[in-house]
Amino acid sequence: LDVSYCRIGLYGLSDSLRVLESLTHLDLQGNALEIIPGQAIETLVQLQYLNLSGNLLTRLPREMENLRRLKILNIRINRLTTLDAVNFGKLAALIRLDVSYNGLDRIPESLENCPLLNDISCKM
Repeated sequence: LDVSYCRIGLYGLSDSLRVLESLTHLDLQGNALEIIPGQAIETLVQLQYLNLSGNLLTRLPREMENLRRLKILNIRINRLTTLDAVNFGKLAALIRLDVSYNGLDRIPESLENCPLLNDISCKM
Protein backbone atom coordinates (compact mmCIF):
# COMPACT_ATOMS: atom_id res chain seq x y z
CA LEU A 1 0.00 0.00 0.00
CA ASP A 2 1.64 3.22 -1.14
CA VAL A 3 0.23 6.37 0.39
CA SER A 4 3.46 8.34 0.23
CA TYR A 5 3.27 12.12 -0.13
CA CYS A 6 -0.51 12.15 0.28
CA ARG A 7 -0.45 14.44 3.34
CA ILE A 8 -2.79 12.03 5.05
CA GLY A 9 -3.53 12.13 8.73
CA LEU A 10 -2.81 8.75 10.23
CA TYR A 11 -5.85 8.97 12.46
CA GLY A 12 -8.03 8.69 9.38
CA LEU A 13 -5.96 5.82 8.08
CA SER A 14 -5.62 4.12 11.47
CA ASP A 15 -8.93 2.22 11.35
CA SER A 16 -8.28 1.16 7.77
CA LEU A 17 -4.84 -0.24 8.58
CA ARG A 18 -6.14 -2.39 11.44
CA VAL A 19 -8.22 -4.50 9.06
CA LEU A 20 -5.38 -5.01 6.56
CA GLU A 21 -3.77 -7.84 8.52
CA SER A 22 -2.29 -9.45 5.39
CA LEU A 23 -0.57 -6.25 4.21
CA THR A 24 3.12 -6.86 3.41
CA HIS A 25 4.27 -3.40 2.20
CA LEU A 26 3.36 -0.01 3.64
CA ASP A 27 4.81 3.27 2.41
CA LEU A 28 3.88 6.34 4.46
CA GLN A 29 6.81 8.49 3.32
CA GLY A 30 6.47 12.27 3.28
CA ASN A 31 3.15 12.69 5.05
CA ALA A 32 4.27 15.03 7.87
CA LEU A 33 3.19 12.41 10.42
CA GLU A 34 4.14 13.36 13.98
CA ILE A 35 3.15 10.05 15.57
CA ILE A 36 2.34 6.52 14.56
CA PRO A 37 -0.41 5.25 16.88
CA GLY A 38 0.48 1.79 18.13
CA GLN A 39 -3.04 0.50 17.51
CA ALA A 40 -2.68 1.46 13.84
CA ILE A 41 0.17 -0.97 13.19
CA GLU A 42 -0.02 -3.64 15.88
CA THR A 43 -2.18 -5.95 13.74
CA LEU A 44 0.02 -5.69 10.63
CA VAL A 45 1.78 -8.94 11.54
CA GLN A 46 2.53 -9.85 7.88
CA LEU A 47 4.28 -6.54 7.16
CA GLN A 48 7.72 -6.98 5.58
CA TYR A 49 8.44 -3.44 4.36
CA LEU A 50 7.69 -0.21 6.22
CA ASN A 51 8.75 3.21 4.99
CA LEU A 52 8.17 6.05 7.44
CA SER A 53 10.87 8.35 6.05
CA GLY A 54 10.43 12.07 5.57
CA ASN A 55 7.92 12.60 8.35
CA LEU A 56 8.04 14.45 11.67
CA LEU A 57 8.17 11.44 14.01
CA THR A 58 9.69 11.99 17.44
CA ARG A 59 9.21 8.41 18.68
CA LEU A 60 8.22 4.96 17.52
CA PRO A 61 5.44 3.00 19.21
CA ARG A 62 6.33 -0.08 21.26
CA GLU A 63 3.76 -2.00 19.20
CA MET A 64 6.29 -2.11 16.37
CA GLU A 65 7.64 -5.17 18.19
CA ASN A 66 4.63 -7.07 16.80
CA LEU A 67 5.99 -6.72 13.26
CA ARG A 68 7.98 -9.96 13.52
CA ARG A 69 8.18 -10.45 9.72
CA LEU A 70 9.48 -6.95 9.04
CA LYS A 71 12.57 -7.10 6.81
CA ILE A 72 13.07 -3.47 5.81
CA LEU A 73 12.44 -0.46 8.04
CA ASN A 74 13.14 3.04 6.72
CA ILE A 75 12.75 5.78 9.32
CA ARG A 76 15.26 8.26 7.91
CA ILE A 77 14.66 12.03 7.94
CA ASN A 78 12.44 12.34 10.99
CA ARG A 79 12.92 13.94 14.40
CA LEU A 80 13.73 10.80 16.34
CA THR A 81 16.11 11.24 19.26
CA THR A 82 15.76 7.74 20.69
CA LEU A 83 14.61 4.32 19.57
CA ASP A 84 14.48 2.84 23.06
CA ALA A 85 10.71 2.26 23.08
CA VAL A 86 11.13 -0.62 20.60
CA ASN A 87 12.91 -3.86 21.44
CA PHE A 88 14.43 -4.47 18.03
CA GLY A 89 15.53 -7.92 19.15
CA LYS A 90 11.94 -9.04 18.61
CA LEU A 91 12.23 -8.13 14.92
CA ALA A 92 14.23 -11.24 14.05
CA ALA A 93 13.54 -10.97 10.30
CA LEU A 94 14.95 -7.42 10.01
CA ILE A 95 17.70 -7.22 7.38
CA ARG A 96 17.83 -3.48 6.58
CA LEU A 97 17.39 -0.44 8.82
CA ASP A 98 17.84 3.18 7.82
CA VAL A 99 17.82 5.71 10.67
CA SER A 100 19.78 8.42 8.85
CA TYR A 101 19.22 12.12 9.43
CA ASN A 102 17.51 11.96 12.79
CA GLY A 103 18.69 13.30 16.12
CA LEU A 104 19.93 9.95 17.40
CA ASP A 105 23.02 9.89 19.57
CA ARG A 106 23.22 6.08 19.67
CA ILE A 107 21.84 2.94 18.13
CA PRO A 108 19.83 0.65 20.44
CA GLU A 109 21.70 -2.33 21.88
CA SER A 110 18.69 -4.51 21.08
CA LEU A 111 19.78 -4.44 17.41
CA GLU A 112 22.49 -6.93 18.39
CA ASN A 113 19.70 -9.50 18.69
CA CYS A 114 18.66 -9.20 15.02
CA PRO A 115 20.53 -12.13 13.46
CA LEU A 116 19.74 -11.23 9.84
CA LEU A 117 20.43 -7.50 10.09
CA ASN A 118 23.25 -6.75 7.67
CA ASP A 119 22.52 -3.22 6.47
CA ILE A 120 22.29 -0.32 8.90
CA SER A 121 22.44 3.22 7.60
CA CYS A 122 22.84 5.96 10.18
CA LYS A 123 24.19 8.98 8.35
CA MET A 124 24.16 12.23 10.23
